[in-house]
Amino acid sequence: TLDLDAETLAPIDADWARDRLDRSAGATMGAAELYADYRIWMEARGRSNALTVTAFGRWMGDLGLARDKVGGRIVYRGVRLKTVARLIAK
Repeated sequence: TLDLDAETLAPIDADWARDRLDRSAGATMGAAELYADYRIWMEARGRSNALTVTAFGRWMGDLGLARDKVGGRIVYRGVRLKTVARLIAK
């Protein structure tokens, strides 16, 4: 599971991680796509205090997510965004 302790995350960021991230062996997700989703999620909630892209990258590492560079892009391994169907099922 993701490391969602209070020392690592602000409450709003922890909510995004719980709502949107899904641990899945073998999954990879682009850092840019994750950050874009995070920004949209924050904006939809009227939050103007989103992490910068640099802080977001550090924070993802703090969550224990491994990252690699593939074809010039940063990707995180073992995580993906939850699908719409999985969000509706909640």
